[in-house]
Amino acid sequence: MMFICLNDCIAQGCTVSCGMPCKLVNKAFCEAWRVFLEKYVVSSEPQTLMVGDIFDFDIPMRWSDADALAHLNNCNYFRYMEEGRLKMFYEGGAPQSTRYGPVVVHCECDFKKSITYPATVRVSHRVARIGRSSLEQSVDISVVYPDRLELCAQGKSIMVWMDFELNQSHPWPAEVLQALAKPINRR
Repeated sequence: MMFICLNDCIAQGCTVSCGMPCKLVNKAFCEAWRVFLEKYVVSSEPQTLMVGDIFDFDIPMRWSDADALAHLNNCNYFRYMEEGRLKMFYEGGAPQSTRYGPVVVHCECDFKKSITYPATVRVSHRVARIGRSSLEQSVDISVVYPDRLELCAQGKSIMVWMDFELNQSHPWPAEVLQALAKPINRR
């Protein structure tokens, strides 16, 4: 079977080593396309959470989130970080249990610039480290403008997967790390 153009080859699942007759002159392009597909096309294997993965979400600042000067109250930066962590678990469909679950053991925030009402705020959680039972995320909190983001705060949070009955850390289950990978952005 002869294919007339690259799109026909791709539609037929052609790779450089497919063994099919091909009219393509540029084999280097075909090889580059195969590498691209391997790297960026989702496979049937479940993805797992990886260092560098990013989870973004936008939240409209509410009037009640502001202080007397219409600035986002400092405690709400931590609430927005919390909202991001929870959304990541729920949007990914992480299994819920009364025996096992995540606990925040550390959270910090450096305030760079005030956020003033009204604003849409983007909270970006980036996986910085995955340990046996811990997960460290760096967090950027930015104001969303039509043409740009303005970084206003940076933070960090560390969660530990716990066995609540034994009151001790427990290794991250593979199914939880796979669920957490579902709503993320790989940049």
